[in-house]
Amino acid sequence: MTENPQEEAMARLEAVVEKLLANFNSLKQEKAEIEAQLRQSHYEVEELQGVVAALKEEKTVVHQRVSGLLSSIEDWEKNQAAA
Repeated sequence: MTENPQEEAMARLEAVVEKLLANFNSLKQEKAEIEAQLRQSHYEVEELQGVVAALKEEKTVVHQRVSGLLSSIEDWEKNQAAA
């Protein structure tokens, strides 16, 4: 038995709507996964920024200590030359 044209059109429309809904749900899931990855990336960036700040501070402290040591050595050398 052959369906009438209206029933065929309705069946095609239902198939298209089902496919669109499936694609929408798939994209919605993909979006949620990407947002989760983005949140994780933001967390990692903040963590790395903290590490960089700590390393910069450490570098500054080391630089100051080395400069102090060099000054002490220069003063010692001057005192040795004067003696």
